[in-house]
Amino acid sequence: MLALFSSVDEVKTALPSIRIIGLDKPGSTSTVHWHISDSSDRQAVLEIVDGIPHFYDNPVGILTNSPGFGWQLTNRNNYINLFSGGVAPTP
Repeated sequence: MLALFSSVDEVKTALPSIRIIGLDKPGSTSTVHWHISDSSDRQAVLEIVDGIPHFYDNPVGILTNSPGFGWQLTNRNNYINLFSGGVAPTP
């Protein structure tokens, strides 16, 4: 998308006028997503879920498959108090 737009904000502004065509598979629902980054290192995720576009700012700079990006952002709160390394043995 950034071949046509110079920033994440321009993509977000133009999104209502962009026509996105998906491939339907009978009996399945799909989530299609794109990671968008610009020269200022601003990052976003565009997900199409059941034909509806969802645009998220991406503060973590990563993208995963299912479940959706909104769920992934919420789920990371489960790990906020974890640190790398081991636990010191108790005397």
